[in-house]
Amino acid sequence: MSATERAAPPTVSTVVLDPLSQFDRPRIDWFSGIVVAAFLSIPVAFALGTHDKAAWIVVALGALNVFIGQGLLDFRHRSRAAFLALGLNAVGLAAGSLVATTGNFEFPLIAISIAGFELVNLVPYCRIVGLAAGAMFAFGIGIRHTGLTSPGLLAVLALAGGVLALAGIYLQRAWILAQGRRAQRSGRVSIRWEPPDLPLPDLPARRTVFTTAIAAGVAASLAFALGAWLGLAHDYWTILSVIVVLQVGFMATLDMAVVRMTGTVAGAALGGLLVIYVTGAWAMGVAIAALSAITISVRSASPSLYVLSLTPWVLLLLGISSESGWAAAEARVVATLIGGLFALAGAFAAWAILRSPNSPVNSQPSRS
Repeated sequence: MSATERAAPPTVSTVVLDPLSQFDRPRIDWFSGIVVAAFLSIPVAFALGTHDKAAWIVVALGALNVFIGQGLLDFRHRSRAAFLALGLNAVGLAAGSLVATTGNFEFPLIAISIAGFELVNLVPYCRIVGLAAGAMFAFGIGIRHTGLTSPGLLAVLALAGGVLALAGIYLQRAWILAQGRRAQRSGRVSIRWEPPDLPLPDLPARRTVFTTAIAAGVAASLAFALGAWLGLAHDYWTILSVIVVLQVGFMATLDMAVVRMTGTVAGAALGGLLVIYVTGAWAMGVAIAALSAITISVRSASPSLYVLSLTPWVLLLLGISSESGWAAAEARVVATLIGGLFALAGAFAAWAILRSPNSPVNSQPSRS
């Protein structure tokens, strides 16, 4: 291969600008965004209008995580992912609340738990489920600052939110099936929703996932320890940043780190302004619903816009039950920077281990 035929080395444009400028307009899904916003508005309305704000916020988070956990699959595989997310979200939230009470054992238990949730990547069509469950685990640790301390109650609230999300998913499925039948009757070509069956990961891929899972667990624990040592108000956000940023592969992690950090800084600024200037239950409810619709609609079209809209959504939701504003926005940015740096370190460590000549992956005989 000549020098001109070799792949060009990474540049500032390919590493920084390309992930931020990615936008695939045909993949915008406004219908899913509207459905998610409508169903998330139910617990949000109760959180704004009742005294049990923290409980209804947990229900809203449980619903959002099931919506996110189903991924961008066809509806047959969405059902599998959604039901798995339903159970794992409840487990993650309850486990996080328990781990938060273990004192000095908290840090190794965080590493073990996050590594376990990352291993869900081995389940076909369920790659996002482990991330969603890890996010609920982090929220379970952070919820120690509220009056909700019963793991059983938290699991029930997460399940209630998940069931609400399942209702939205099946309503969306019914509408699309009706549209398909209408298209068949009119003679138009129907859309094929079923993706090709994917094989289970082979041995090297499995070992790669195991190595990445261990790196994610260690990075999340160290990032949380640093956040706690610095006295960060929302130290559990460091865990969220690690599990979102750290991908299988160092360059993929670098791309995600750029998107996540840039989107979080811009989203935190927007969220801080919204928390300060959007007052009143009706105005906050409308803002949260609008951000919900935008977040779900653009998640496959633009990763940067997805993070940009998700960050203020979280800040507004948490602002319902606690004092928020610029302080929370600043804490979010600091936690994202800490988590992103530890995620990069973890991805590099996993890459170095897998590239080592003594690695089981590289010592495996090649297949013909």
